[in-house]
Amino acid sequence: MKKEFLCLVSVLGLFALPAAEITSPSGNEGQGAESIEKSCDNNPGTKWYSEFNRGLSWQLELPAAKFLQSYSFVYANDYPDRDPKSWIVEGSQDGKTFSKIGEVQDYPSQLRHATRFFSIDNPGDYRFYRIQFLDNHGDNGFQIAEIAFSDNEVRPVQNVNIATATSPSGHIGKKGEEVGRTIDRNKRTKWFTPFWPGLSWQLELPEARKCTLYRLTSANDYPLRDPKSWYVEGSVDGKAFTKIAEEKDVTFQSRLQEKEFPIAAPGDYRFYRVTFTELASGNDGFQISEIEFK
Repeated sequence: MKKEFLCLVSVLGLFALPAAEITSPSGNEGQGAESIEKSCDNNPGTKWYSEFNRGLSWQLELPAAKFLQSYSFVYANDYPDRDPKSWIVEGSQDGKTFSKIGEVQDYPSQLRHATRFFSIDNPGDYRFYRIQFLDNHGDNGFQIAEIAFSDNEVRPVQNVNIATATSPSGHIGKKGEEVGRTIDRNKRTKWFTPFWPGLSWQLELPEARKCTLYRLTSANDYPLRDPKSWYVEGSVDGKAFTKIAEEKDVTFQSRLQEKEFPIAAPGDYRFYRVTFTELASGNDGFQISEIEFK
């Protein structure tokens, strides 16, 4: 059965396609609060869950052909063994004849609520985009929180040899104001996203580093969107985190202001995570220009 609704097709660009349809050609629609439309509701707190069988499929039907170059997954809240491991991506003009346009094999399980981006190897103008999941990580069930396609080109890092910034809570940000703007060393750019307590930012380093302080730079406008309270955690493996610092009732006195904070319990960590719990005021959204660990 087709599910027709307002589909946020692009996490990066956030353009809406009112007539987009999401289906599972393999019949793995899911049920109730874990049905397939939860994979496209822009809420990382929900998920699509189904019994797993090789070839389980997710399909996007657009009202008109569109040239899309990448896609992303937001991983679900629990049971890493249900995560996708190997899959192929296909495109079609008519929904009948499909061409393989991407493939991923043996992709490791990720952190809960992590967002990962994948490039489409052979992009084209297609009205149907289909993902066939060939393997998961061993469970008899399958789950994913969000699936989104984008017109942006993504160049994934195969071997992590540079620092990368992500949002485990799924607060990626819109095109031009993505989470990666926090480490671009440009105070004039920013990360902007809707806010709820627990919004998180995570830095993954190529190797463990003992950082003793970190710096936040306020964004260019709207002081009410500044962070006010947060805590910092460190991790060796990206799974077990230890709280190493916390700040409450912080005020930025000006725009593009840099503030440094000590790390109370420094250690050799490869992952640093900041979880924001409170804004300066209101709920108009969250923004920050730069986040740097030293």
